Amino acid sequence: EKINSISIRLRGIGNDIIGIDVENGITIPEDFVLYPAYPNPFNSRIRIRIEVKKAMKISLSIQNVLEERIKMLVEEYHNPGIYSYEWDGTNNYSELTGSGLYLIAFTAGEQTKTQKIVLLK
Repeated sequence: EKINSISIRLRGIGNDIIGIDVENGITIPEDFVLYPAYPNPFNSRIRIRIEVKKAMKISLSIQNVLEERIKMLVEEYHNPGIYSYEWDGTNNYSELTGSGLYLIAFTAGEQTKTQKIVLLK
């Protein structure tokens, strides 16, 4: 019995996968992209860029390492496009325990991508 196999290559920016290339040239695109936040590490403010490739409801939040939500940045329907958000991680948020590792959680449809960010006070 012959076993068929294919070769797959992940395509991305930083740690973010933006597509999958299959040996026969077919590309399976992602519906959304979470670009690397900058600056990272950050002292007070961090800029978060996302791309939505089709109209859908999305949410973007900041979480602690236990994946508990600290701040909901946006939770609404978005048309296709690139969007930019800024988060102020200074002591304006009593939920923050100070310097440390936090997560950006970007959900679109049924998929979620996370990214690590470091706050230095």
